Amino acid sequence: MLKYSGGAEAYDGQGGFCGSGGSSKINPVNIRVCVDQVVAHDEDITTLARMMKAVKAIEASSKGSKELTVEGSVEDIVTKPAFQKSLERLQYKSEPVWGLNIEEREMVMNALNVLRCTKVG
Repeated sequence: MLKYSGGAEAYDGQGGFCGSGGSSKINPVNIRVCVDQVVAHDEDITTLARMMKAVKAIEASSKGSKELTVEGSVEDIVTKPAFQKSLERLQYKSEPVWGLNIEEREMVMNALNVLRCTKVG
């Protein structure tokens, strides 16, 4: 027996049979594009982690030195295309994407803050 998802009686424009597809069918290509936009990829996490480690090293070594030199060094890192592209793919609507652990989410948020502070982004 088939179960109708729209109620007891069908009429034009109402629902459809469960599993019948019909107008609610989504093109699998569109799903793949959407998933790629909201799910973290390993290569982006690795790239951003490496670059944020360099930023932290610069900030740690800059204690007591001239800020202009330090800011220039950090700016050199955050303006690299690899940093920009990885950070762009690791966020969706200004929030970290799905699939990141807590440490990785904090790294993405810190990278966004560094980018804002250098006034590059």
